[in-house]
Amino acid sequence: MWPLAVEASYFTEAFKQSPTKLYGSLPGEEPTCLHKSSINSVTHSASGFAAIQSRIRVYAVSDQDDTGAWIRQQFPDFFYISSTYGWNQYGLAIWIGISEEDNYGVDQGGPDNTTVSHQWLRKNIQVGPYGKEAYLDFNFILEGDTPTFLYLIHIGLGVSDEPYYESWGGRLRDAYQNDFAARMQWSLPANTSKPNHYPIISVNGSAQRAPLNISVAAGSTLTFNVAATFDPDGDRLTFNWLQYQEPGSSEWNVAGQMPQSKISSVDGGRKAQMQVPAGSESCDGQASTSSGCWLLHVILEVTDDRYHPLTSYHRIWIQTTSTMKTSS
Repeated sequence: MWPLAVEASYFTEAFKQSPTKLYGSLPGEEPTCLHKSSINSVTHSASGFAAIQSRIRVYAVSDQDDTGAWIRQQFPDFFYISSTYGWNQYGLAIWIGISEEDNYGVDQGGPDNTTVSHQWLRKNIQVGPYGKEAYLDFNFILEGDTPTFLYLIHIGLGVSDEPYYESWGGRLRDAYQNDFAARMQWSLPANTSKPNHYPIISVNGSAQRAPLNISVAAGSTLTFNVAATFDPDGDRLTFNWLQYQEPGSSEWNVAGQMPQSKISSVDGGRKAQMQVPAGSESCDGQASTSSGCWLLHVILEVTDDRYHPLTSYHRIWIQTTSTMKTSS
């Protein structure tokens, strides 16, 4: 490991090179962030340090010592994502969902653990000169620190400034492991690789990756057309529409709190119709919005048919209102 001062200098240079936000993934390496935070707090004015903090996004996979808690206490304005738990109780942290079910005896029989095994790693990742050199056999778990990075991969699901909307950083194992394997194919020589590329989703004529934002009256009917969606490699595509109920819910009983929409599809999923719940459900006053009306999340998954199938996503935000219903 490099000395903290050296790591902090890289942090500073990265910060200077870009006027945009700087995302720091911390797999138990809070001391670097602590070191740089302490330096900046004494070498900048209050307003200057506030400007620095506004551009920093920190995701720590766990607090492996006391520095993470100290940072959050001393610098409360930091945008800081952390999964906390009792001391040394790693089984209570959400990142164990990446590959730790068997070790901690949770959710056994749920995820497919074959994709986080030594056998899978050797067959799909330790391939070619790069894979064999960069990825060694693991001693504890595979991909334990990866959630801090996964939510930054722009495949249309995550929103980096809205971590509570959820993304790859904690679920959908098969999809992100297929991504990993597909990227390793990109690293192989052209005569031996089997490159695959992500489907390009177009919703109602828009191919933007940012979520589609719609405001609509409760009880309305929405129609989505994704017929222009295509695969760069010409692969066959499958379409899956679903309402993602967890984001926005404030209770563990998500299904009992969130209004449920009816989504039907035709033409193999290339067209879909959604019935927004009536006002008694959509605007029941339990939502955290100022109007008391729910923000509904709809996800479109599009997957190709390769050996390592890749899945693109498109998230649609539907802000319900209590005004007269319409159709669109």
